[in-house]
Amino acid sequence: MRSRRHEPWGGDRCSIISTARTSLAWEAEYATEESELLGDAFAYGIEPNRPTLETIIRYGAEQGFCDKGLLPEDLFFETTRTRARI
Repeated sequence: MRSRRHEPWGGDRCSIISTARTSLAWEAEYATEESELLGDAFAYGIEPNRPTLETIIRYGAEQGFCDKGLLPEDLFFETTRTRARI
């Protein structure tokens, strides 16, 4: 069994999350630029995503998939509308 001190990540495999998952040399710069342009891609809750949800509902209504009067809150069970994060 190897000692923890010999492992390059100190034995904590969770600490290697900064390892590149792609071969893009400027991945961090692309991610920063994208974030500045588009905002938080993983925003939680209805309010931060309201414009997107309203657009999806509008497109759905135009194509006959849902009613026009649908609200973003109608898409989720009441118990899931909190901003709880895991």
